[in-house]
Order: sequence, then structure tokens, then C-alpha cells
Amino acid sequence: MKTFHTQTATSSDDFPSERAAFACVCRAPAKPRIPVLFQHQMARQMARRCQNPYLRYDAATDTMTRRRCGRWRCSVECRCLWRTKYRRKLIATLQARPAKYKLRLTAYGVTDDRQLGRAHSGFFKMLRKYVGCGYWWINEWSDGHRHLHAIIRAVDEISRDLVARLWRAALPDAGTSCYFRPIQDQTRLAIYVTKLKEVPPPSFPGRLYGSSRKFFAPASQGLTA
Repeated sequence: MKTFHTQTATSSDDFPSERAAFACVCRAPAKPRIPVLFQHQMARQMARRCQNPYLRYDAATDTMTRRRCGRWRCSVECRCLWRTKYRRKLIATLQARPAKYKLRLTAYGVTDDRQLGRAHSGFFKMLRKYVGCGYWWINEWSDGHRHLHAIIRAVDEISRDLVARLWRAALPDAGTSCYFRPIQDQTRLAIYVTKLKEVPPPSFPGRLYGSSRKFFAPASQGLTA
């Protein structure tokens, strides 16, 4: 004959449901999710949380909520916010007014960021002179090496030989290479060029991104960069 033993609960450990409910009440607010892509080389160079937060009134909850500043130089979480907003803006623009070409410019043996920035500006000036076009560009770093991605909107055909020749002319004292192809998918390209693989070095003095005048569609002007 089997004997059944009963035990009287004398502590909170015997009530797992109550213990779980208590943990839910006392749990700290969830931290913002940072993509794994941003964690490489960023934690050592940038603050993780926003350094310039502000409070905004939320009418739905009748409370003041913390808001991130959203500047790409501020912190890792602000860079994530900037990337999300700017990607949405770029996708809306390319869907309304599709671009024609994608471009990557690379220079070898150039360590002066200001010199490389002047070369990029000179290249786009010559490109506008030879073919009337609009463009958007962004600097990117891979293993500490800087290169530039660009999206070109043009009516006339542009050859890769012309692009390579203009890039060599803009930076004659260094090794150069370029990748220039027609765009196959506007949305995938916008996602790719705004991935921000690595954080710019703290000594970087220039702009992260820029565009020609009237590149963005009117429908996306309400979104701030």
C-alpha cells in the first residue's frame, strides 16, 4: 500500500507563480536591443547609452518619457536610431525616384582623412561636369580602412571607364579602385549602404554622409536625418 506525504508550504519558494509575478514587478526596465553588428569595436570607442537624452510628454500615458537624441556620433543606441530613421528616409526616396547606379570608391595608402575628403569632393564635381547627375554618399570603414559608397541618379548612360578615370584624376598620387554597376534592387541597396559596419575613428573630422541638392524626394522631407 502506497503512502502519500504532504508538506505545508512555508516559504515563497513553494509558490513559483507568485515568485514569477514578484520578479516581473521588480525587474529593471529592458535595455534597448543593440544589433550584434554594432558591438564590434564600438563598446570601446562609444558610450552605449545616449549622452544627450531629453524628456517628452506622452499624452497616451500621461507621463514624461526618456527620448534619445538620435545623433550618430552620440552613442551606440543613438547610432541604431539614426540608422533606422535614415534608412526609412532613403528607401522612401528611392521608391519615389529610383536611382540608376551604385558606386564604391576605395583609395590605398592614404591616411589623411582630409585629403581623402577633398578627393571625394573633387570626384563628384568632375562627375557633375561630365554628366548631369544627382547623388547620395556615405563613408564606411572596414577593418579600419575607409571607403565611400554612393548612389547615382542620372538620365544619361555613365560608363565605368569614365568613373575610374575621374577617380584616378581626383587622387593621382595613390592607388585607387572603384566598383560601378547598375542598381538591381533599390530597397536592398538602401539597407546595405546604411549598415554602418564600424564606427568612424574619434579623430575623423569630416561628414559621415551627404547628397547633392534635391536628391531626396519631397515625400521624405519630413523625416530628419
